[in-house]
Amino acid sequence: MGNTVVRRTGVRVAAALLVVLSSVTACGGGSGHGRGEDATSEADSERSASRTPETLLSAPDLERVAVTGKDLAGYEVNPEPARAAASHRKVAPASCGPIPMAMALNSPYPATTRIARLFSAKDHSPGVSMSLSSFSAEDGKRVVDAVRTAAKECRTFYDAFTDFQYSSVEVRPDPGYGDESVSLRFIQILPAVGKEVAPVKVPQAVVVVRKGTAVLMFHSFNNPSRRKGPAGVPDAVVKGQMEKLGDLGKSG
Repeated sequence: MGNTVVRRTGVRVAAALLVVLSSVTACGGGSGHGRGEDATSEADSERSASRTPETLLSAPDLERVAVTGKDLAGYEVNPEPARAAASHRKVAPASCGPIPMAMALNSPYPATTRIARLFSAKDHSPGVSMSLSSFSAEDGKRVVDAVRTAAKECRTFYDAFTDFQYSSVEVRPDPGYGDESVSLRFIQILPAVGKEVAPVKVPQAVVVVRKGTAVLMFHSFNNPSRRKGPAGVPDAVVKGQMEKLGDLGKSG
């Protein structure tokens, strides 16, 4: 009986992750099919295209400095789909929106370009999702500030895209990455199903880093059927990526 419950919990957590990740590449242009689905717009694209050329990083720039499995021992690293458009997902309260946006490797501001990677730990410890984006110097600062402000002001929220509740939002000590960074933890609540007597609580962790015009978002979670305790983004993953990024994002 116990093993059955553990397996069921693991399957539900995996399904929840797929729902969250699907928001990274949700169809846009006003054709969204979810209640709170991200939508893109021509205005976002025009806003990104109007940036001062010297502040922009190109897709080849980002690809060149993205870590690979050869750079990071103990992890298999694979590319993931990503969109540069701003997120427009519906969250209640709306002021908490930057938190689930960052969890889905996005933000309320359009990037000029974005790539994403999935880090799978060879020892089967929790993996990490990452986006590496280029923003104007102004919007890059706004992205980090939006996450920091939301994390300080919000304790619970509802994400209409995933149809999940979240609780226990907690700002962690500044990890000191890049020019500025913010770290937070929170709990994703999967409602009880069938014979389950209580909701499944899934610990989540997000770290957002800005270095010049480059913004990096990292997301990890603990599957409660396999690992207890709060989630965290491994320092080795963030430092490995920051070292390879070097001075590319520096804007002076």
